[in-house]
Amino acid sequence: MARALILLVCFFSGFSALVCEVVWTRMLVPVIGNTVCAAGMVTGVFMGGLALGGYIGGRLPGGSTTRRRWRTYAGLEAGIGLWAFLFPFFNLFLLSLNLPGSGILRSAFHGLLLLPPSLLMGATFPVVGSICIADRRHTGRDAALIYGFNTLGGTAGVLAAGFFLVRELGSRHSLFLAGTISLGLALAAVIAASGKNKVPKEQSEPFRPLSPIGGQKPVGRSTAFRPWLIALGAGVAGFCSLAYELVWTRLLALILQNSVYAFSLILAGFLAGIGVGSLLVAPALRRRWPSLPLFGGIQILCGVTCFFAPMIFYLPQRPGEISYLSFLLTRPFFLVLVPMVLSGSLVPLAVDLIHRYGAGVGRALGSVYAANGAGSVLGALLAGFIMIPFLGCRWSSLLLFGLQVAFGTALLAGGRKTMTMRLATGIAGLAVIAVGIVMMPDHLVRQRYAEAAVAEQPVYFNEGRVATTAITRNPNGNLILYLNGIPEVINDRPALRTFRLMALLPYLVQPDPGEALMITFGAGISAGLAVHLYPRVTCVELNETCRKIAHIFRKDNHNVLAADNLALAIDDGRHYLARSRGRYAAIITDATHPHSYDSWILFTREFYRLCKDRLSDGGAFCQWLPLHGLAPRQFRTILNTAADVFPDLSVWVVDNAYCLILAGRQPLRLIPGRLAAVMNRADLRPFLSPVGLDNPYAVMNCFLATKKGLGRVLDSEDRVNTDDRPHNQFFPLSVSGFDRLKWHVANLRQLAGCREKIVLFSNTSGGDHDPSS
Repeated sequence: MARALILLVCFFSGFSALVCEVVWTRMLVPVIGNTVCAAGMVTGVFMGGLALGGYIGGRLPGGSTTRRRWRTYAGLEAGIGLWAFLFPFFNLFLLSLNLPGSGILRSAFHGLLLLPPSLLMGATFPVVGSICIADRRHTGRDAALIYGFNTLGGTAGVLAAGFFLVRELGSRHSLFLAGTISLGLALAAVIAASGKNKVPKEQSEPFRPLSPIGGQKPVGRSTAFRPWLIALGAGVAGFCSLAYELVWTRLLALILQNSVYAFSLILAGFLAGIGVGSLLVAPALRRRWPSLPLFGGIQILCGVTCFFAPMIFYLPQRPGEISYLSFLLTRPFFLVLVPMVLSGSLVPLAVDLIHRYGAGVGRALGSVYAANGAGSVLGALLAGFIMIPFLGCRWSSLLLFGLQVAFGTALLAGGRKTMTMRLATGIAGLAVIAVGIVMMPDHLVRQRYAEAAVAEQPVYFNEGRVATTAITRNPNGNLILYLNGIPEVINDRPALRTFRLMALLPYLVQPDPGEALMITFGAGISAGLAVHLYPRVTCVELNETCRKIAHIFRKDNHNVLAADNLALAIDDGRHYLARSRGRYAAIITDATHPHSYDSWILFTREFYRLCKDRLSDGGAFCQWLPLHGLAPRQFRTILNTAADVFPDLSVWVVDNAYCLILAGRQPLRLIPGRLAAVMNRADLRPFLSPVGLDNPYAVMNCFLATKKGLGRVLDSEDRVNTDDRPHNQFFPLSVSGFDRLKWHVANLRQLAGCREKIVLFSNTSGGDHDPSS
């Protein structure tokens, strides 16, 4: 088969594999949670499976003809395709078993669903490489082409899944599409296997170095050590690439916002850079340039370019004048693509070097792919769990820079003929590292936050496992909490009124207030009032720095951490609720924005059903819903999803700034005298009086409409958010930043037509009541 067709197979194989990875990861989030441990486990299993699959694939018996090799490849792709179709059912089956043990143990069972397909995916690279590379003289060039086209196919898969497939088809049908492509590749491989073309049987040679170009003799005390050193270089490249991805994601989140588009684009930029770099190095390998010095030199150059990348991450001058898509494609995409071009050339170079030192084609491909994958696993885990939380982005970047420069310098020094030249090379490498340490700003990320909020005074800064946390004080004296660059909490009057009402509204309809569950703790402002209303309050928060945040906001939360009836759990809120077998009188959710990458699972039908199931008789559910940042149809879809699940629902608007949903599994009734009793409690006045909620009319004036009144808006909306297809996560890409600012007013206008005359209500599903009643 012509090489062009084989490269096309590699492209679509990469496309299918990355669509599967993106969708599988999304489908596991509602099951195992959105914690750092869960994400690390998924990454570790998948990348580890690729590495192990590459190692095994390089040692599979290839046979003497392309026919047998195509049959092997067909079996691998068929297995991937079948698993793509079966994965959703396996996942639901494990979920229905209600496996015993801790949440981590149950999550491990679901995470292991990624191991079989990742093993198969990893094995495809050396197998298809052994088909394409029939001429041993061009192993490096062909490996570069295969790796490049496969990685560019993965880039297309990430972009397709993140920007289009999940939005239009949903996760399950996107997975079925990827599975169909894999099965189509398997069928194409079977057809190719029916041909009569043969390739010479690859000789089983003794492990000895081949004669390098230019008559150079192999350098080093032991030629047997050289392949392991080169494989280690591939591992270093994988380690640094994945670690850089996490570090730069933290930096880019400041300007990209915490959206699915941003994360998809960052991953696509990394893959595109690697793919382009692999293709660019192919001509060099065709000309058989001396690869060992080139390998070491590119390691150094890669470290240097990646070192400078964080320094040019800056905010655009006029981001509101262009569309979000244009902004993504004109700046951030290339910020990660360009440095990764050099990294992408290292894998085919390593394949060429190991093959020239005696390894067979399949074994060289498999060994390098395995080493690169193993390094990627370590890079993702160490960067997420150790480097960023304990060293911060600055020292993490310096550590990665130093590692690549030192390794490249060692390769260059080892190739020098005299001790003097080796020593000079080593000193030069150390000098480069020293210059980097001096040039790197002392507070890299903090400096970027200061540039984003020039009029605000910094109060607190921390780079944690989950998020980069920054607290500032604006010129009006208000504290603002930023998580990954997104303002999440401000203690101005509208926000404080909203936080107080989130805790108060469920209490007003409780016949017998029991335990309350709060999903997200934030700065503890809502919890500060809740501990005075409910006998026990359990707060679930992802961010491990929440205690320090609450201490800084202690004037607003009235030192909530000192409350005896408060329980604080560091976990994913939905995962915690799913594992809980108790029922709650109130479930209060104050998640980040619905289109955020980490909060979409708290605005779906499955989540609302879970909350409904966990409510006690007469219990109430209350959720914050922003008016800003949501397109009018996205806003309606969230309301329609909640109305589709809860038989009783009402909407409250606070100062035309924020919206609250109050819902229940049964009709909600205002408890006679409850509101007046709240106003007369001396211990509650410090919470209510400063924000103007110290009289019944102020509270009830926030009421907007019942489920019946919302029908004027919801009757025309047929979409609901589901775990499979979360519409709230995909906002229109064509609108500019200025246009997005208009969504707030547009959402208020569509709600204005729903306003009812109810002020006090005895049944939020019923008729109107006058305040005099």
